[in-house]
Order: sequence, then C-alpha cells, then structure tokens
Amino acid sequence: MSQLGIGNDTTIVGYDDQGGLGPARLWWVLDYYGHDKSKVLNGGWNKWATEKRPVATEELTVPAAQFNVHLDSGKVCLVEDLLPDMKRPNVVIVDARSPAEYSGFDVRAKRGGHITGALNIDWVRNVTNDALKTFKPAPELRKMYEAAGVAPDKEIIVHCHTGVRAAHTIFTLSLLGYSQLRNYDGSWQEWGDRPDLPIAR
Repeated sequence: MSQLGIGNDTTIVGYDDQGGLGPARLWWVLDYYGHDKSKVLNGGWNKWATEKRPVATEELTVPAAQFNVHLDSGKVCLVEDLLPDMKRPNVVIVDARSPAEYSGFDVRAKRGGHITGALNIDWVRNVTNDALKTFKPAPELRKMYEAAGVAPDKEIIVHCHTGVRAAHTIFTLSLLGYSQLRNYDGSWQEWGDRPDLPIAR
C-alpha cells in the first residue's frame, strides 16, 4: 500500500468488469487492516465505458506514502470460531457460492456439499443480470436477504470457496446497514478439504 502511494487518509475506489467482485475483496481486506476509506465503483468499468466517461492509457506513478495496519480480528471467522457458532441461534451462516457448489454437484475441494445449516445466497444475486452488473436497489436486496432469514440483528458469517465472493456479500450487506459481519476466509477450500468437519448435501 505504501509503495502504491496509499496512506491511511487516502480514499481508494476499486473497480472491475465483473460486478465488483475484486474491488469488494479489496474493500474487505482494507477494512480488516483498519482502512475505512475505500469504495467500490458501482457498475465498474462496464458502466464507465458505456457512459463514455474519460479514460487514460498512460501508467500512473505516485509518491510513496505511509500505510499503518490496525488489524480488526472481528472481521474474520476462523474454523475454530465457526464450529461453536454453528450451534448459536443468533448466528446465520451464508454460503455465497453457486447452487451447484452448495449442493455438492460442482466439487472444487476434496469433498462437495455445504456447511450444515448454511443458507445459500449466490453472490451474483447482489447485482443485475445484464452487461453493466450494477448493484440491485437496496429495498430489493434487503427483501431477498431478510426473506432467506438473514436478519440485521443477527451475527452473519459469510463464506464461499476462497473468501472472495463472500467479501462481495459482506460489502453488500454492509451497504444495507448490517453491522455484525464476519468472513470465514478459509471457506470451502478449507472446510471441504478437512475430513473431520461435518458437511451436508
């Protein structure tokens, strides 16, 4: 961050052409490191180019800055935390993977399936199903999550396969005002590879 010219007071705007997947992960990592001045460009490069906004081709160089890390361990859920949390009634586990991964049809680890009790809400449902891939309106998103049982007064633990899609869901929920959010960063890559952990199909 320091070499990129990013300091603790620098506002960071991330964008991509995939509905904000990468920038949301960047936002989550920076949030975990204590940097609260990052944003995701809604619609990303797709919307920017469609609206014919100004672009540049030269590489940008900026002077170095000082970036100090202040880890917030409350943003992360480890497997040791998740095991007891699975049994607590005020905790909701959200699986941001595809329905095929959730059901065990699409296997990307040693085992397929899902964490017992996890709700499957594919991260792609956060954005529009068109070329722009902008975030859906807040009322629509809120209705979708609350109808599935993801209530704002609950502790929400989100995972996917490697924690990237989970970060997008956490970003989305934070936009809706959810405050008790954690990313099980080990996600299915860890859970599916460990034979000692329970799974469901």
